[in-house]
Amino acid sequence: MTTEERKRAKAFAKDLILKGRKLKDIERITNLSKSTIKRIKRSIKDDKPNISKQVGRKRALTEDEENIIITFYIEHASSFNFKHFYEHFVINQMGYNISYPTLLRIFKKRKITSPESRKQTLRSYKRSDVDNKGVNENISELSDKEISFKHELCAKYAHPYVSAPKYFGEIVETDASIHLWFNNKKAALHIFVDKATSIILGAHFEEQETLKGYYTAFKQVLINYGIPYQLKADNRTVFKYNEDSEKKTNFAIMCNFLGIDLVTTSVAQAKGTVERCFKTLQSRLASELNFYGIKTIDEANNYLAGFLKDYNSKLLSKLDDIGNRFVNQEYNEDKLNKILSVFNQRIVSGHCISYEKKKYIPLKHNGEKMYLYNKTKVVVVKSLVDTLHILLENQIYDLVEIEDYEEFSKNFNEKKEEEPKEKEKYIPPADHPWRKFFKNLFDELTKKRKK
Repeated sequence: MTTEERKRAKAFAKDLILKGRKLKDIERITNLSKSTIKRIKRSIKDDKPNISKQVGRKRALTEDEENIIITFYIEHASSFNFKHFYEHFVINQMGYNISYPTLLRIFKKRKITSPESRKQTLRSYKRSDVDNKGVNENISELSDKEISFKHELCAKYAHPYVSAPKYFGEIVETDASIHLWFNNKKAALHIFVDKATSIILGAHFEEQETLKGYYTAFKQVLINYGIPYQLKADNRTVFKYNEDSEKKTNFAIMCNFLGIDLVTTSVAQAKGTVERCFKTLQSRLASELNFYGIKTIDEANNYLAGFLKDYNSKLLSKLDDIGNRFVNQEYNEDKLNKILSVFNQRIVSGHCISYEKKKYIPLKHNGEKMYLYNKTKVVVVKSLVDTLHILLENQIYDLVEIEDYEEFSKNFNEKKEEEPKEKEKYIPPADHPWRKFFKNLFDELTKKRKK
């Protein structure tokens, strides 16, 4: 019963007690407990007012302690939402043993708003009297067709809630968010999120949304969890070219090589898990990065590791109820860097290859320079750690850069300083498994171009 109903019931019970009714009858009529009725009876005998059980209960915080929390929030943590502020500061750092509703009551009493406050809350604070308008109950009866026309949305434009996948690793969503993450500076955060558990599997900051950012974040997924069954992304050219083009992107080639089903969509609601995750990160992660004075992308990427560990720890309990569909991968870090590569076709000119405003000459397997015919088509492979190779006729060759200017002049008898001799570099033979690995990638590129 409501508070008002309970007050009326207690007053009625008092009248019944004065009239001499039995305890069982009063309990049945007023629907109050025996202990409450006995307490009312004692108050009548002692000629004292009816008091509740909680009289004398100490306050959770004193007025000064409440002021300390309020002052700290306003001066130092106003960018934190209330829940984040409660978990990160009030409990962990300030050490106050209070509940979250208590903190909300303190903020509400002083009409302090959160960055996540809704318009309704903001309006209620601005006006003293809130109009509680009831719903008009005199609704005329309409036919099913009229109701459908008035209220029903076309299925094409509807995005209802759907059940989460059954398995961990069954569907992984990815996206990037350009936001003022730290130091009032825009940066792009690339993340991969499991749809079944909302666990962030990998995250990486770059200045812009780039393929390298997605590769670096996905490398964390492969190392820490394995190969997922399906990846869901948007229709950016990182994942998919135009509708009419059959050409595969570098990311699509990588997914095909690892056996991952890559699905792209232009509907944001179709990958709602990663979108909601970004809403949380833009509130929590951005607040922490600014609070701790993070100013560079390198510092932000270093901070991400600890943040994700704490963030995911609250979601790990979901793994107890679902199965795991991540496939363990057996590639070492060096091979992963080569799988996560950028492939670009180049045409030989002047017996060398131009790539990113620099010129290179291929090296044979014995380390000698190889001079290719002009107009020969090759595929340049740039790994995740920026090492360069070329693919030619199912073979892979290293590249050496041609400097714009000689380091030393022969005409002026300048001699290069003698450096300590190094051991002769081992160059794998043509049938080495490492070269077979790139041959598979080359075959994939060849199939794509023949289509």
